[in-house]
Amino acid sequence: MALSLIGLVNQLSESGGQSNAFSAVQESVGLYRELAADDPRWYQPNLALALMILGALHSELGHLTEALAVEQEAITLYRELAADNPQRYRPILAASLNSLGFRLSELGFSSQALDVTAKQLGFTMNNRRFVHRIRTRAGRSPL
Repeated sequence: MALSLIGLVNQLSESGGQSNAFSAVQESVGLYRELAADDPRWYQPNLALALMILGALHSELGHLTEALAVEQEAITLYRELAADNPQRYRPILAASLNSLGFRLSELGFSSQALDVTAKQLGFTMNNRRFVHRIRTRAGRSPL
């Protein structure tokens, strides 16, 4: 049923029914929380996805702080999933971090957005020159 609600959310969102979509995804998140409590291995990925969708809807409705909170929760779940199965969940984690970077930027946290984006892109100490250029362009100290 929870997966069906996510499908309904997509249809409602595309047809301009954001408030109905919002209610449906909130219900989906609630159901997945219950299911994940009983069987996290099976339902945690669906909960994380539902949270990301809820974050996107919060953002569309102008609730940026709420969007940030639920996306951070989803990223915590994706980090756990990626630790257990990196091949499957690391790309999803990267995409989620990208979304978080945009959200932080929307809220005016450019410095934190840059850090999240750098993590998402997998920068290491070997890429210091590139990070230095990006930080300098962003008006941030290069170190």
